[in-house]
Amino acid sequence: MSTNQNKETTRKLYEHCLNKRNYELLKEIISDEYTGANGEKGPAGFEQGIKPLILAFPDIQWKVDDLVQEGDKVVIQHSWTGTHTGVFRGISASNKAVHDTGVGIFQFNDNKIISAWVQTDRLGFLQQIGVIPTDVTPAPPKNNFN
Repeated sequence: MSTNQNKETTRKLYEHCLNKRNYELLKEIISDEYTGANGEKGPAGFEQGIKPLILAFPDIQWKVDDLVQEGDKVVIQHSWTGTHTGVFRGISASNKAVHDTGVGIFQFNDNKIISAWVQTDRLGFLQQIGVIPTDVTPAPPKNNFN
């Protein structure tokens, strides 16, 4: 296994599979032994996990900002933009443009992804689509010490 192969597979996942909606590539990238956060299995399970986001943001496009590999894991820093034109997790379309950032860790076995952990800016996401106000943090108290 080349040091860069898993990084390139991760890039391929975002740039060729997700951005181009080429879900057939998932069979080359995601292992049958893959288990998602909610127990989804294999390439179909990975697709099942990402499809609700793509349906709610049909113009979504990811950008690979950075990739780092250590052993059998690849860490990705990514960002995406899209327009919220469909229902997402029970939230009606806001028709607002969204920009989100995230970090993911993908574990590989035999050059295929067997697990994924992705963390995104959910607060910022929910604020952008109008679910949570942007001013949720109260102003700090004034210093009364003179």
